[in-house]
Amino acid sequence: MRILVCPDKFKGSLPAHLVARAMSDGIRDADPRYQVDAAPMADGGDGTVDAFLAAMGGKKQTVPVLDPLGREVESFLGLLPGGSVVLEMAAASGLAMVPEEARNPLYTSSYGTGQLMVQAMEYGCRSVIIGIGGSATNDGGMGLLSALGARFYDGAGRPLTSCTGAEMLQVRRVDLSGLPDLSGISIQVACDVTNPLCGPDGASAVFGPQKGADSQMVAELDQGLARFGVLLSQATGRDTQSTPGSGAAGGVGGALYGLGADLVPGTRLVIEAAGLRERMAACDWVLTGEGATDASTLFGKVPDAMGALAKELHKPALCLCGSLLSGYKPLYHRGILGAFSILNRPMEAAYAMAHPYELIRDGAENLCRVMSLGFKKT
Repeated sequence: MRILVCPDKFKGSLPAHLVARAMSDGIRDADPRYQVDAAPMADGGDGTVDAFLAAMGGKKQTVPVLDPLGREVESFLGLLPGGSVVLEMAAASGLAMVPEEARNPLYTSSYGTGQLMVQAMEYGCRSVIIGIGGSATNDGGMGLLSALGARFYDGAGRPLTSCTGAEMLQVRRVDLSGLPDLSGISIQVACDVTNPLCGPDGASAVFGPQKGADSQMVAELDQGLARFGVLLSQATGRDTQSTPGSGAAGGVGGALYGLGADLVPGTRLVIEAAGLRERMAACDWVLTGEGATDASTLFGKVPDAMGALAKELHKPALCLCGSLLSGYKPLYHRGILGAFSILNRPMEAAYAMAHPYELIRDGAENLCRVMSLGFKKT
């Protein structure tokens, strides 16, 4: 029996390549004769660089940047074969980089992600892949654009330089004349949401609260993004407001679209890079997973994408996750045959988060023992 292991990270607990290793160990515990093909996955959030490096080879390069609060930190990007570069916003402007008590999208900036782009271009790349999941920002991409050379001014003509969400509210003029020539560079944005920039389904309303915004902040940021989006659309000649995905990462999706980037589902990019269609076609079972499986999984996250591909290829697929929360059952109609939690006894969440490897390994072994029964019967 050949099993394709293709999980996402267990967020806050274990990266995708170690989740894949734990699942693989569990499968071999069930029967060492089974063949395992491990393909760590990502959807554009943290782990995107590692997923591409695992799929294509290459190396990780450390890069100094400013984090969402303007502090100097070390980030990284992935140098891929053929001159392509992959980077992830979560490693420069990510929510996990901001302590919970300091989360406030009025004071965070996407500047560090722009610095990663500058570094990518300095390596002479002609193709850039940018994962924008897991951001801490709601600045409309003002910080990112500023790092690339854009300039912003308030109503009195004063330059705005901190490029936070609060400064985005003050922008009345946009000057993109300082941007580098990007016409010869292919930019693909790994984006797992289709939200517009503003409104009830926009960046501020949907994602602002998880970044620390209260109801008043959400309203202010939404109004600011509406004005900023108009200015950016006028400056770029592209619709940075209503294009699906323009509201991703607090408006970074729209800003990058304005620069000529293509907004693409992150899982699709990783599937293509990993040659996953061919690898799945050669397997007997598919095992995927993530930290928490719930209604949000249905919006292009890894288990949903793996289930859809498995359904298309007529392969049975199972999902092993940290926790099963409300709204996951529609996955059963989208290619996942069953979803299971690694929690095998009553335990504190802190314990599960601290011991994911052994729990994932045990869960994979138990599932594989059941899978093997069906395989032997066929």
